[in-house]
Amino acid sequence: MKSTVWLYWRRLFLFGAVCIWPLVGVGAAGLDPTGDYSGGILDAGRVLEAAREVSVERYPNADDILLDNHIFTAYEADGTAVNWDDTFIKVLTEKGMRDHQSISFGFMLPYTRVTVCLIEVYKADGTSQTIDIAAQSKEMVDRSQMEMNIYDPNMKVLQVGIPGLEVGDVLRYVIRRDTMKARVADTWSDYTLLEYTSPIRRLVYEISAPTERPLASIALKDAVPGTVSYSEEEAAGRTLHRWEALNVPRMYEEPSMPDLVNVVQRLLVSTIPDWEALSRWYYTLSEPHFIVTPQMRELVAELITGKQTEREKIEAIFQWVSQKVRYMGITVEAEAPGYEPHDTTLTFENRHGVCRDKAALLVVLLREAGFKAYPVIIHNGPKKDPEVPQPYFNHAISSIELEDGTYLLMDSTDETTKELFPAYLCNQSYLVAKPEGETLLTSPIVPASENLMRVETQAAIDEDGTLTGRSRLVFEGINDNVYRGYLARVKPEDRKKLFEGLVKAMAPGGRLTSFVLLPEDMGDTGQILEVELEFSAPEVLISDGNASMVPLPRLGPRVGIVNFILGATGLEERKYPLKTDIACGIEERLSLRLAPGLGSVVSLPSFDPVENESLRWNRDLREVEDGLELTSTFSLEAVEFAPEEYKQLKSALKTLEFNGRKQVILSRGENEATAGLAADVEVLRSAVRYVVEDPHQWVETQEVRKRINTYKGVKDASELKLDYNPVWEEVKLVRASVRNGDEEKTISPEEINLMDAAWAASAPRYPAGKTLVASLPGVQEGSIVEYTIERRCFDRPFFSVQLGFRGSDPILEREVTLDVPADLPLSILADGNGLIEPGMGSVFESDQVEADGRVRHRWVVRDQEAMKTEADLPPWWAFGPALLISSGELSEYAHQVESHLTVAAAQAEAVTERTLALTDGVSDPRERLRLIRDEVVRRVRAAGPGIHALPLETITSADEVLASGYGNSADRAVLLSAMLREAGFEPEFVVASPGPLHPGLQRVRFAVAPDPDLFPTVLVRVSDGEGHIYLNDTNQYAALGSTPHDGCIGLVVGTGVVEPIRALPQMSNRSQISYRLEVTPEGDARVHYRREVFGIEYAARKQMFTEMPPEERRRFYQELVATVAQAAVPVQDLVTDYSGYPGREEFSVDVERYVVMDGAYAYLQLPASMAGLLGLQQEERHYPLYRSGPLDWGVRLDVVMPEGWTRPVLTPPTVQWCYPNDGGRVETAVRFDVESRRLEVRHRVELEPSVAEVEHYPELLRMNRMLNHPEARAVLFER
Repeated sequence: MKSTVWLYWRRLFLFGAVCIWPLVGVGAAGLDPTGDYSGGILDAGRVLEAAREVSVERYPNADDILLDNHIFTAYEADGTAVNWDDTFIKVLTEKGMRDHQSISFGFMLPYTRVTVCLIEVYKADGTSQTIDIAAQSKEMVDRSQMEMNIYDPNMKVLQVGIPGLEVGDVLRYVIRRDTMKARVADTWSDYTLLEYTSPIRRLVYEISAPTERPLASIALKDAVPGTVSYSEEEAAGRTLHRWEALNVPRMYEEPSMPDLVNVVQRLLVSTIPDWEALSRWYYTLSEPHFIVTPQMRELVAELITGKQTEREKIEAIFQWVSQKVRYMGITVEAEAPGYEPHDTTLTFENRHGVCRDKAALLVVLLREAGFKAYPVIIHNGPKKDPEVPQPYFNHAISSIELEDGTYLLMDSTDETTKELFPAYLCNQSYLVAKPEGETLLTSPIVPASENLMRVETQAAIDEDGTLTGRSRLVFEGINDNVYRGYLARVKPEDRKKLFEGLVKAMAPGGRLTSFVLLPEDMGDTGQILEVELEFSAPEVLISDGNASMVPLPRLGPRVGIVNFILGATGLEERKYPLKTDIACGIEERLSLRLAPGLGSVVSLPSFDPVENESLRWNRDLREVEDGLELTSTFSLEAVEFAPEEYKQLKSALKTLEFNGRKQVILSRGENEATAGLAADVEVLRSAVRYVVEDPHQWVETQEVRKRINTYKGVKDASELKLDYNPVWEEVKLVRASVRNGDEEKTISPEEINLMDAAWAASAPRYPAGKTLVASLPGVQEGSIVEYTIERRCFDRPFFSVQLGFRGSDPILEREVTLDVPADLPLSILADGNGLIEPGMGSVFESDQVEADGRVRHRWVVRDQEAMKTEADLPPWWAFGPALLISSGELSEYAHQVESHLTVAAAQAEAVTERTLALTDGVSDPRERLRLIRDEVVRRVRAAGPGIHALPLETITSADEVLASGYGNSADRAVLLSAMLREAGFEPEFVVASPGPLHPGLQRVRFAVAPDPDLFPTVLVRVSDGEGHIYLNDTNQYAALGSTPHDGCIGLVVGTGVVEPIRALPQMSNRSQISYRLEVTPEGDARVHYRREVFGIEYAARKQMFTEMPPEERRRFYQELVATVAQAAVPVQDLVTDYSGYPGREEFSVDVERYVVMDGAYAYLQLPASMAGLLGLQQEERHYPLYRSGPLDWGVRLDVVMPEGWTRPVLTPPTVQWCYPNDGGRVETAVRFDVESRRLEVRHRVELEPSVAEVEHYPELLRMNRMLNHPEARAVLFER
């Protein structure tokens, strides 16, 4: 039960957005519908008396418990309502405390508003604390909608902090929710969960209903026997409905289960008589906005000209709406926000809208073409209950009524969909809006046969073990939808990289020698998505020169949706269904020619087929004259597995897993060019001008002109998002326009919205950050976009900017102008190659003019090609044209920071009292240190931005931080410092940079152009005999002396010195893993696992296991065991010992048929290797490769063979390799002990942050192939 994620939530779904809301409603019998219950409904004394019986011993699987919850809702005939909620929760664990340190409520104007009336915390000693709601709360615009391109300022979040909350406390809150406007006029409905992830001792839910608008539907679903009672009484023209839930056990969430609202005990109520009424309502709401213009009629006539069939006409119109109208929502509707579409004329002209707008426009155009079209509301998520009509839908689509009365559904939201109705919307509740009304329907399940991935491969392995081949991949149904959607949004070279990665995963060291993607235009949805590729890979066999194992070159296991939707199968049994949502499959054919010199096939595996109503799997491998032929099919026919079906699935997966281990054994007696493709966006001109008045205030003006060339360019360039904080910045969009041919559109005020920073509501005392969002009108392929932005900065520590001159788009011209007072000292670095290998070259044109006491600097760069997309790049300033300018010194900035922090830490009267009480009688310095760290971690939640993002004047006194119970890193550091000094320590403040960790990059970056933004986090350190202990970046579970900033740069504010931050010895991150496999003569194995955990990961694992309740631990262990093998059975309890350092984790399992027994041979795959260590996916590289952090990792594998087995024929190869530029080492040692019949494999990795130049990349590719080769895990025995 998490207050931070909407305690006792309900979900109200609005088109284009999903909002999660707190529960509404109940009270005691006799409550006045017009009464004021802001002081609460429940008897606190009675509840607190009951709370004494609640303990973690009695509820070992709960982090908190709902002691009592009284909800009273009084609704009126017009659908307006007042809801009072009085809740008591007892906190049982650290996790429960953390979850309730703030509570959040969502609401949407003009429908609802939430008021928090009372929050109290009752302590175990009988005292209580009333929270200052005004000081601890803030209302903000809900930023979660931005992920869906929606910017509605009426979607709100109210968050309240709860300072001083501790384990064992009872939290009470009283809220009032006003419904000022019904979503559907003159109706009211609700649903409430009466079972949740925390136990419920008592929950009373009351509804006061007017006689003239009674509840038409009431349903208690998935009832927990004996826990809910119901009563009803009439009084004063109203009906009081009362439900009381008592002693409801907690439920346990399962992976990939249906939403709670479909499977737990829940109550649904509604005044709506039937679904037909809702259908009529949405028809009436939408129809006035269905306006046809002459331009629309001309468009329809143009689209259907030459189309012979109705289907062709439908697809032409659908494709236009899907691709030409981008998904985006900005303005607020008048009648029914969240439901009501805009006028179709507005959507048509602006070429943007959310789902309901696109659906409405599609309906209008289809009607114009002669079709019987209607808008549809659909719920993409939990299915609606047919017994209780409610208006909570979250998506809108379109439909055509066919002659037989059925509906052809269409979803034009996705701009790259080939299908009229995508498979991911199957089996969903929907409602067609018709004037006569329609009942609730369920969208059809698209069968697996229509969602197939087809793979055909012809390949050959020559006598040197080199693989060459050609594959054709055909994407059907959902595969086309998903892959096309991704490919349309990335650059052409990135499309190729996806398939390069697939080839390397199939055959380590593989190269993509040819690549053809059809259609060339991803927007051509009339053509099915296909890929034709050719590849090669050296030394693919696992061989000792005589015997060879043949990894089959199959792309099938690595491509296609079916491979990614069936992963949550670790539990042995389930209470709730397993959802896969989509029926889909793969068909693969492989013809593999084997050179005669490779030897003959001595072991050809056979496979046990699996076939039932939900899953089908079959593989046929046969030897032909010159090699092997394979056909393989795998399909999921169901979209959901019931608990009984899940047992069958588990059994089938064990068979599939064993089949997947089988191998064939033998025994002897050029890339498509992407150059010339249009860039997504071309920056025609970019000019930025800085006018500096003094070191603390300046004006930045940015002018941009760019051409949009592709669909991806449209998606990327249609919005501007500008973050700022009004406390020391003013941002203005001076102008923005989009020109298409001779037509130019200027942005309107309605297309500019202001959103709150993500942290704003959680930290009310800080000046709230903002995001200005400008949605550009009518952006299309070929558009010219121009805009000017002015940013005025003031009260800054000093002037500093860092500018790059290359990016993901080509830049024809970029100009930077700097106008400063002549007496302002500046540090300027302009480098054409970046800071790794400085060298101005001929990239920059520059000049300098001095006049009237000012100096104007100017730099121009022209004709910069777009940077290719590559993973693991160094910071941009390290390898590309860079301009770094600063007017400040870090030593002076450090002095300013120290002054503010020290003054704040000195205001600590209450802190002193708390510190003395906390450390009284504790003589051990480390124990005092730990107590203080843990006190701050538990009592002060992290909230707010870094110290660099706010004026130093916002730093808060230690006493206020302690009292408020929240703070950013600067404020928490203030409190830590005050407590440490009172406890006899000499703390130092250090502002920390998050990177880079590479010493060479650190030297050049921090030596030039100082910038406060480099140091966002404030740490506190104290001296230790071995070094420094850093605080304020770890929690109470961390070992003292560990820090996630290990290796980062810190600015010691007391001295102004920049130096590396180091963890204490033995406290750096590293991991040591060991496996012992004891193999039986029958091929079964006992697998022993042990892991030692160090450094900052120690804290994460210790927290996870410490806070994991027993039942969740049992389920976790089941899923962990399944990662070894689906057939694995535990033979001992999971051991997790974090009482000391390092942490230790151990378990043992038995696995049937772990070893494949095939005639004279037995073989297995080791459970661990160094595959994926380097993670290289590209065959070539254009920029340096950057390892951003260190890695210290070791694995020990011991395989004990049964008596009678000979020395292994094939084992992993030994490795001794050094990373380029002294970047560390990688080693594998292999040894076989004859006497003990034990094969020993030892992997050791010690890598440092490093930069490898392009010329080192071939060597990295070679090692990447070796580490990922199947031989690195394969062991073959002769029996």
